[in-house]
Amino acid sequence: MKRTRTALLWAAALCLLLGAVVLSLPGSGGRVDQPYRYPVVPGTEEWRALPDLRAKIAACEVDRELMESMTTPALLQTVLDYPLLVNVFAFDTSEMGLSAVSAYFDGIDLLARREDAAKVIREYAPEEGDTLSGAYLRVLLRHIEGASAKQ
Repeated sequence: MKRTRTALLWAAALCLLLGAVVLSLPGSGGRVDQPYRYPVVPGTEEWRALPDLRAKIAACEVDRELMESMTTPALLQTVLDYPLLVNVFAFDTSEMGLSAVSAYFDGIDLLARREDAAKVIREYAPEEGDTLSGAYLRVLLRHIEGASAKQ
C-alpha cells in the first residue's frame, strides 16, 4: 500500500512538472513575459568579429514562434533591444529605415499586428524621454498608428 501511494505521488509530481514545461513552450498557449536576450551585442569581441551585416543579422535572429508567444511588453522590449535597430536611422526617413529593418527582423511587424501595441508603447514612452529608446518608440508608434489607419 505504501509503495502504491509513493508511486502515485511521484507520478502526480511528474505530471505537474511536464505540464509546466508544456505550458512554457512557444505555441503551447503559455505566454513568454521576458524579452529575448541577444547572445551577441555591439561592443563585444563576438560582435566585432562578425564580418558584415549578413553575419550580424544571423547572429541577432530571434525565433518567430518565440516572438509570437511573447506578451506585448516583452515583444516591445525585444524590438527595442534588437542590436541592429539603430539601422532605422541610416536612411533618409525613419519610415524607410523601419521598412528596411523589418525586411530582416520580424519583431517589428509582429509588434505592429498586436492590438495593444500602441497602448504599450505609450506606457513606455514617458519613461524613455529624449533617449535613443524614446526615438525608437516614437518611430514605432507612428508606424503602428499608420498601419492601423490603413486598415
